[in-house]
Amino acid sequence: MPIEKTADTVNRMAPQLYTYRWDRQGRKGQTCRVTARGKFNSIRVEFEDGYVMITSGNSIRRAFPSPAIATGE
Repeated sequence: MPIEKTADTVNRMAPQLYTYRWDRQGRKGQTCRVTARGKFNSIRVEFEDGYVMITSGNSIRRAFPSPAIATGE
């Protein structure tokens, strides 16, 4: 049975943020999000400024929030 996507469930699902780890096109260390996954470990990532690229899934790592953000300070 498929899960119904209601407005409530969609709003609770925040996009996972990643950090781009490779030094390609001057993007190392920038935050991005994965918008598509393909074959052979290829992914489509979109950066905060709207720039989009196709890259390897090995090029990203999960971004963790800073302690100040996590504690609400």
